[in-house]
Amino acid sequence: METPNEGGIDPGGVSASRYGVADGIAHGGLGVGLETGARLGKIEARPQGTFVVVDIKTLCGPSFCAGSGPILQRQFHIQIPTLNQLRSYALYRLQDLLEKSGKSLEECKLPLPTIRFENLDGTSRLMAQQLNYDPIALDEIWTTGYMSTNPSQRHILDTITHSLDTDEFGLFFIDGPGGTGKTFIENLILAYVRKRGGIALAVASSGIAALLLEGGRTSHSQFKIPIEINSESLCTFHAQTQLADLIRATNLIIWDEAPAQHRHCFEAVDRTFKDIRQSDEWFGGIPIIFAGTFKTPIASID
Repeated sequence: METPNEGGIDPGGVSASRYGVADGIAHGGLGVGLETGARLGKIEARPQGTFVVVDIKTLCGPSFCAGSGPILQRQFHIQIPTLNQLRSYALYRLQDLLEKSGKSLEECKLPLPTIRFENLDGTSRLMAQQLNYDPIALDEIWTTGYMSTNPSQRHILDTITHSLDTDEFGLFFIDGPGGTGKTFIENLILAYVRKRGGIALAVASSGIAALLLEGGRTSHSQFKIPIEINSESLCTFHAQTQLADLIRATNLIIWDEAPAQHRHCFEAVDRTFKDIRQSDEWFGGIPIIFAGTFKTPIASID
């Protein structure tokens, strides 16, 4: 694999065309953030932890759009994409990465996509992300994993899957010290729901724990929990958003490292979900599996 400099990118801030931004985006290899100060208006790409500044002029060049073609052909059935479609999809993916960091294309002084890919096939972007799993591969993960569980783990799986199969609402808590297989069980349950076409959201109270869950995100990022939280707080999204539609369609939520979260965070999510789903049940009637251990001491600085 070429390094950024081998691909022609000048570490001083000018990009060349051999290392296409869209290529990195298409393969999930770039994290994007907003530059500040004199470099405002440029995009900071970070392949493998190396900072590379990409001048916005490359947005108009073929290299930026090169990685979009195969995805448009495979995912959206556009066999011969136009330059406008390629450029719009590259900007669309870039916008998605920026939004995850709380930024936007406008802040980077970049053009907006002229095509709305999130609704191109009638499915919102957030919904499509949660449905973009291979059911055959997930079934193999579930079958193999289930056969390798011990009696205690299998009891947990049987209890939860029976509740899901019978559409019984349930709140579960998987308790156990580190190394007992909590994350293994959580990923098996995620595979069980997703292989049947259901939507299972995986969140955790910390970024490290979220990385261990398939498709995991931090609870603050996924549910828009406010940083400054109190007993009256609500999540910061509205009923007419794509996220609200995703919450209405969700079949299960797994929330790892729950004991590390303040109670006001759970209360804010509970109030918001009740409002979004128009239900008086806990969390709007969505089955939730909490996991973690209360035996881990709280870190403190004297």
